[in-house]
Amino acid sequence: MRNSSQPSTLRPIRVVFLLFYFEAWDSLSQVYQAMLNSPAFEPIVVSVPRKLTGDSGYGGEKRVHKFLKRQGVAHQRLNYEDSWQSLLELKALTPDYVFLNYPWQRNYQPAFRPDSLVTFTKILYTPYFLAPLVNENEGADEVDARQVATHLYTQRVHQLASLVFVQDQATKDAFALTQRGSNRVRFTGSAKLDSLRAHYIEVRAKLAAKAERRLARAGSLPVKQPFDLKVLWAPHHSYSAKWLNFGMFVQSYKQMLQLAKKYPNVQFILRPHPFLFGTLAERKVIKSSVLDQWLSEWNQLANTKINLKASFVKQFASTDLLLTDGISFLAEYPLITSKAAVFLENPNHWQFNTLGELAAAANHRITDMAQFERFIKSGLDASLDLAQVSKMAASPSAAHIANLAKLQTQIDPNPGGVAQAILNDILQDFQTGSPLVNPATISEVAWEDQPGREPRTD
Repeated sequence: MRNSSQPSTLRPIRVVFLLFYFEAWDSLSQVYQAMLNSPAFEPIVVSVPRKLTGDSGYGGEKRVHKFLKRQGVAHQRLNYEDSWQSLLELKALTPDYVFLNYPWQRNYQPAFRPDSLVTFTKILYTPYFLAPLVNENEGADEVDARQVATHLYTQRVHQLASLVFVQDQATKDAFALTQRGSNRVRFTGSAKLDSLRAHYIEVRAKLAAKAERRLARAGSLPVKQPFDLKVLWAPHHSYSAKWLNFGMFVQSYKQMLQLAKKYPNVQFILRPHPFLFGTLAERKVIKSSVLDQWLSEWNQLANTKINLKASFVKQFASTDLLLTDGISFLAEYPLITSKAAVFLENPNHWQFNTLGELAAAANHRITDMAQFERFIKSGLDASLDLAQVSKMAASPSAAHIANLAKLQTQIDPNPGGVAQAILNDILQDFQTGSPLVNPATISEVAWEDQPGREPRTD
């Protein structure tokens, strides 16, 4: 097998990127590109089916394939209905490592779950999200001691991974509380953040060039914009005290529709979390008939749309104001754009950890839609005079900027260099010839197998 305990320096290290959560390809893209550019590595991307919240069965591999094709990423497709047949093809690739960016094994086909993978290869794992922002919904003493939710370091993927790459020291320290400890955990910072920042700079440059071309064509005539303000609305999918409980769609969707009708000169772009509508229907948070009627009204307006296809970085760059109820965008938006989002906060959400408090404080916190309307009015007033845009109510204050700087210090130790740091750690592990992880040596019960967790159903 390629993953023999005797390392070889005569061939490149073969790493398979096992991908179904393409929405977070940015957590792996720079690592993959760095491997492509290194003679020490042979990266292979593989697209596989998935079953996310609200899905009736495994599927969606075609969407992964189309996404990778648009990105220009060569890949192999393992889309058999029988995942064990797909596994035979994965084994035939003889990978030294399999790289994962998604921890919940219930969303993987059975053959691609960690207990299966570790029988023939080593698992590499990096989180799909930018930073851990919440504690587990547990006793205060336990939470205060860790400052890291247990599902971020005690799932089966975490237990069986040969190397784990994390964004902050607190998460690395939390791994030290587990049976396998933290020696295999590397505090590298977030490759996702590096990727998003690079993408944002690229998109902003393209938008600026496009605006210059439009002005050149117009000559001395004023350039009329189709909308005076563009609002990006990004609601989360969590609607239960048992899981995060950040979602405020139920408390805001009717008011948002009314705002869209009231302000036809403002464009409202809805970017729902990929799980949002499935969760609402599956858990009967809103009756399907009511949701369908609302969606019909929303889609009929000239100044509204739903967009899940565009990258959220492109949406950040092309809109004026972000309304979100959390979680990831609370860190991503200010860190990428240096602007403050408007955070519609559920008063009953899971407790923020230290990073979460910093992220929330880097944005504007509100509790109702009446407060949000004031941001719309302020944005419209600022748009009347471009020289006054910096005075728009959603602009970051000195306090927002200070909290953002603190957040960046804690999760960004290698700005621009995270991918190379990850490659260095993999190369070192390969050269030392560390053995495969033996699941039989781990007696701790994985997070998802503890009482009260969501069951794995196939």
